[in-house]
Amino acid sequence: MPGDAALDPVLRTRQWLSSRATRLSDPERENQALLALADEMAQRPDNVLTLLCQLILKSCRADSAGVSLLREETDDFFWPAVAGAWAPFVLGSMPRSASPCGKVIDHNAVLIFRDVPAQFPATRQASPDIAEILLAPFHLNGVPIGTVWAVIHDPERVFDAEDQRVLTSLARFAAAVYQTTGAHQSARQSRESLNAAIELVGLGLYSIDFVNGESRLTWDDRIRGLWGLADDIPITYQVWIDGIHPEDRSRVEAAVDRAHDPAGDGSYDVEYRVCGGDGVERWVATRGETCFENGKPVSFLGVALDITERKMIEQGLGLVIEMRNSQLEEASATLAAEAKAHGRVSERLELLQSELSRGLFAALERRQKGASGTYRGVVDAARKIADLTPREREVLDGLVAGEPHKRIAYQLGISVRTVEIHRARMLHRLGTSHLADAIRLAVLAELVAA
Repeated sequence: MPGDAALDPVLRTRQWLSSRATRLSDPERENQALLALADEMAQRPDNVLTLLCQLILKSCRADSAGVSLLREETDDFFWPAVAGAWAPFVLGSMPRSASPCGKVIDHNAVLIFRDVPAQFPATRQASPDIAEILLAPFHLNGVPIGTVWAVIHDPERVFDAEDQRVLTSLARFAAAVYQTTGAHQSARQSRESLNAAIELVGLGLYSIDFVNGESRLTWDDRIRGLWGLADDIPITYQVWIDGIHPEDRSRVEAAVDRAHDPAGDGSYDVEYRVCGGDGVERWVATRGETCFENGKPVSFLGVALDITERKMIEQGLGLVIEMRNSQLEEASATLAAEAKAHGRVSERLELLQSELSRGLFAALERRQKGASGTYRGVVDAARKIADLTPREREVLDGLVAGEPHKRIAYQLGISVRTVEIHRARMLHRLGTSHLADAIRLAVLAELVAA
C-alpha cells in the first residue's frame, strides 16, 4: 500500500487488520494452551517463557516467536526466550531505538510492521528476514515493560485480527509469568545468596520450636560437627547442654534465660567451649533471636560459628604479651641494678682521685721541705703548660690520650702538617725535645691543678 510507512503505526495496523480476512477462533485450543502454560509455571517456572514462545508459533501460525524485556539501565531489549527459526538468537539484545519493540512500548499498543529492515536496519542481522512481525506489549503495574512477538518469514503470508487477539491474550499471561517467575527468581537468588554466604563464612544453622513445654531442636550438619555427633544421634536439649564445657554452662544458661524472657528483646549472643562427643574441645560463637506470641517464646532461630582458631590465636598472643612483659621487667631490673652499680663505682673513683690528689700534694710538700728545687721545677712546668696556646694545649691533650697525628688533625679540623707545627712549638715552650717529658709534665700539672 503506497504511503503506508508514513502513517501512524497504530492507525496503519488497524487498517491492515480491518482489510484482511479473519480466520475463526479456536477457544478450546487456546484454553489448552493456557492450561499448559499454567502447569509449566507450577512445575518448571524457569521454562515457562520458552513454552509460551512455542505456543505463539502454533496459535498465531508464525515462523518465529519470542519475548523481549526492556532493560532500563541499558535502554535495550533482552530476549530471554525465542522459538522457531530465530531460536539461535535467544539471550540476544537490541537497542530500544533500533527495535520495533521500542515503538510498541512507546505507543503501548499491538502493532504490525512490514518492510522491517528499511525501518529498523539493525534487524538485518537476523536471518531469515522478516516479512511481517506482530508485537503486543505486556505490563507490570500498568506500565509496559516488554513485548511478545510473532514473525512470518514468508512474504506471501500475513497476520489477521484473530492472531492479534490470541497474541494479546498470551501477552497478558506473559505479564503474570514475569511477575511470578520474577518473584520465584528473586526468592531463589535470595536462598542461593544466603546459602553461599553461610558456606563462605562457615556458619551453622539451628532452630528450636517450643511445643507443649518441650524444646524441639533442629541442627544442620555443621552444628552436629561442632558437637562431634554422628548423624544417627537424635538432637535434644540435654544433648546440647551436656556438650557445653562445665565452666561455661551457667553463663550460657543465663544467656538462654535472657533470650527467652518476654520482657527482653529476645536476642542471644554468647561464646563458649564445647566438649565434643569426638573428644575435641572447640570454641563456639553463637547468635540468635527468639520469636514470641502472646508473651511466650514459640520459636528460636540461631547461627553458630567455630572460633577455635581465633581463640587459640588470642591465647597465643596473650602468652607472648605476658612473656614480653616479663622480659621487659627483668631488663628494667637489670638496668636499674647496673645503673646503681655504676653510681657506686663513680663514687669510689671520685674518692680515689681525691685521695690520690691529697697524697700527691702531701708528697710534694714533703719533697719541698727536703728538695725544694725539684718541687719548684714541677711548679714551673705546670706554669709553662698553662702558658700554651689553646691549640697547642689541644694537640698536647691528644698526644697524652695516645692519639696519632691523623686522628688529632681530624678531631681539630686541621691538617696533619699543622698538628706537627703545634707539637714542635709546644715542646719548645716546655723546654724539652722529648714527647715523653711533655706528657709527664702535663700529667703532673693536671694533678697539681686538680
